[in-house]
Amino acid sequence: MVPPFKKPRLDEPQLFYLGTSGLDELADGRIKHGEVVLPFHSQVLATQSSVLRDLFRSLRTTKDPAVGAEMIELETPFKDFALEEVIFFLRFVYHTIDATAANFELAAAHAPGVIRLAHSLDVSGLLMAAADEYVGSEMTDFDVPAASLLAHWRAADLQPGDGEYTYILTEFSKQQSPMLSPEFEAAGYTWRLQVELDDDKLGLYLKAVTATSFQISYTLELLNQLSGKVCSKPTSRRTFKSDILTWGHNPFIDLNVLRSTPGYIVDDTVKLRVRISVDD
Repeated sequence: MVPPFKKPRLDEPQLFYLGTSGLDELADGRIKHGEVVLPFHSQVLATQSSVLRDLFRSLRTTKDPAVGAEMIELETPFKDFALEEVIFFLRFVYHTIDATAANFELAAAHAPGVIRLAHSLDVSGLLMAAADEYVGSEMTDFDVPAASLLAHWRAADLQPGDGEYTYILTEFSKQQSPMLSPEFEAAGYTWRLQVELDDDKLGLYLKAVTATSFQISYTLELLNQLSGKVCSKPTSRRTFKSDILTWGHNPFIDLNVLRSTPGYIVDDTVKLRVRISVDD
């Protein structure tokens, strides 16, 4: 039986998920959350999160091999979550055996945020543990992925047959074209977003991974991270099939507009979103 953990100390939050074994000295990354810095080990996070795994891989491929290893700094994926939510999330990632009913109860006040974070980073093990614990319980009343659909990664506020996905593109200035998001599920199909830089233009595409014939409507969006406004193209209605798996817009936006408009790039991060609905 796994003993329940104790509540974290906010003055030394890393002790809650790393313990006192000196693992913090071996960390190769850190999460910046306001004034708090949370050390992490990229290999541990990569084994649990497909989103972070792809991010770390992209950072490695864009890095000059002649330069020594640098500390990885993450901020954007965690900035919309409370510090306690991030700490509990890291505890469950580092100690997967701790995802028990007793520990979910201890973390109940922060569980919705923890599950939202696990959903956004595609931490399947934690999501499945939460699904096992909360299916049919009060957790489905929170603004988190519906428990019965956790395994399908669908947000609770989306209608059946619809879906959306936000591609958090970090280290934008260091990326090489084309850039591909991790695979995601939406509206019953598997997708990726593709970004291409062509001279002074940015192209944005929706790419179907599912090789079959179907028709959907989609809207591609660029999020302004300061104003909350959205730059988008008109909704498109397209047929995806085996010989046409990609639709989108080139140009989607001029690069000089992207770079000069406050909020489009924040901390070298761009947020792109797609909204998808299946046609009747």
